[in-house]
Amino acid sequence: MADSKSFLIRIRQGLATTLGAAAPGLVVSVEPCGSRWRAKERFAAELAKTGWDKASLADHSGTSGPYPMLLVDSERAVAASSAHAWEHLAGGKDKWSRPVGADDEQAGLMVQVMEAWFLVDRAATERYFGAGFDAARLPTKVASAVSKGTIRQQFAAATRNSERGTYDKQAHSPDLLALVDLAGGVAPTCAWARRLVEHLRRVAAMP
Repeated sequence: MADSKSFLIRIRQGLATTLGAAAPGLVVSVEPCGSRWRAKERFAAELAKTGWDKASLADHSGTSGPYPMLLVDSERAVAASSAHAWEHLAGGKDKWSRPVGADDEQAGLMVQVMEAWFLVDRAATERYFGAGFDAARLPTKVASAVSKGTIRQQFAAATRNSERGTYDKQAHSPDLLALVDLAGGVAPTCAWARRLVEHLRRVAAMP
C-alpha cells in the first residue's frame, strides 16, 4: 500500500528534527519519495541540477542549491567489507550504480530498517509508548544483525500492551523519528548511524 501524503509530511518533519539535532547548525530539509527507487532517482537529479556532481565540501562555489544526500533502509545486513553505502546498494535487489559525481558519504543507510533506530534508543521508545511497553520482547542481538521482519515482529510484541497500543508505522514512526537521539542514543552502537552523524556534522561545518 502506498504511503499517504499526510504520512510522508509527518515523516519529513520527524526525520528533519532528528537529523538537525544530530548536527547543530545544519538546516535539514527532507523529501520522502514514497519508494527507495524514486528516492535514488530524485537524489541523482538533484545532484546534477544543483552542480554538486562537480563539487565537494571543500569547494562548492559552483553549486546552486543545498547539499543533497540519500538515506534509505539497507533492507538486509551490510557486509563488514562494504567501504561505503554505494557498495551495499550495488548488490541485493537494488543493483544501483552510484550516480555520477556522488561522493562516498552522500548515501546513508538505516540498518537494516528504520525501526532499528527505535530499538537502539530504547529510552526514547519506552518514553513514547509509556506503561506496558515490554523491552524484554526486543531483540538481544545488535540491531543491525536483526532482519527487518524480525525487528517489526518483536517491536509489535513489545508494544502490544503499551499505552499507545501495538506499533503501527503510519501512526507512530513519524513521532518516534522526532524523539530519537541519533547522535547520543543510536550512533554509539550503530556504525552506520555514526557515519551518518559524522558526515552531517562535516556538512554543517563546510565553509
